[in-house]
Amino acid sequence: VANPPENAIYTRIATISGLGSVTEYFNISVSPCSAVEEPATTKISVTPMPASTYVTVQGFDFETFEIFDLQGRKALSGRSTGNQEISIAALCPGMYLLQLQQKGRHVCIKMVKTDTP
Repeated sequence: VANPPENAIYTRIATISGLGSVTEYFNISVSPCSAVEEPATTKISVTPMPASTYVTVQGFDFETFEIFDLQGRKALSGRSTGNQEISIAALCPGMYLLQLQQKGRHVCIKMVKTDTP
């Protein structure tokens, strides 16, 4: 980005181990000569996928979560219970975006909800 603003937030989309696309928000520090990204050091997984009743998050100790349908409507939200499991039994079958938040850091992962276990 030519002449990026200071403390800008950028979005990166990557594919991780067949789990689909992961959107990661990160801050960069900008000086007149360079921009340095703070590297992500953890691998995040959500299993099982597809899922019918719950998903388990590994590699990211989230505090809160939100689940959105592909039209951007919030379908479910909540706080971590400490076991990193999220009940999705109330969702209708389909594709969703799971957004996890932790101390100002956000990750978004595609997930699929099915009727069958």
